[in-house]
Amino acid sequence: MDRLSDIENLLKEKNYKLTFSRREILKCFLVEENHMRAEDIYFIVKKEGISLPTVYRNIEVLKDNNIISEISINGDRFFELKAFSKKRVHFHFKCKNCKKIIEYYDIDLVVNLIDIKNEIEKRYNNNVDNIDIVFEGTCEDCGEN
Repeated sequence: MDRLSDIENLLKEKNYKLTFSRREILKCFLVEENHMRAEDIYFIVKKEGISLPTVYRNIEVLKDNNIISEISINGDRFFELKAFSKKRVHFHFKCKNCKKIIEYYDIDLVVNLIDIKNEIEKRYNNNVDNIDIVFEGTCEDCGEN
């Protein structure tokens, strides 16, 4: 896991250590590379003796250091790997029935989004650092159209 070493170096630069708990939590993101709630992470790492409050504290450290990012959907907080992630720019969709989160990687849509971002920056003289877009509806598996 060379990405784990890269993340460790990033943490060291910011005067943080890659503690046992942080390492185990990061492994969840490196193995799964999907969206997880703190409770999902805890379910995986509790066998290593890591408590839920420890998961929450470490999530905040990792989020504050741009290693993971947070996506809030209807009050649920989901986290995904940000630093050294293999993911490209993408859109999120959450099914209102099964709660599944789907990612869309479509270059045409991404180009359109970048055009919109550039127009917002130009028109309103703002600097956009991050874009979070979550579509919500019913997925194909749940059968409603």
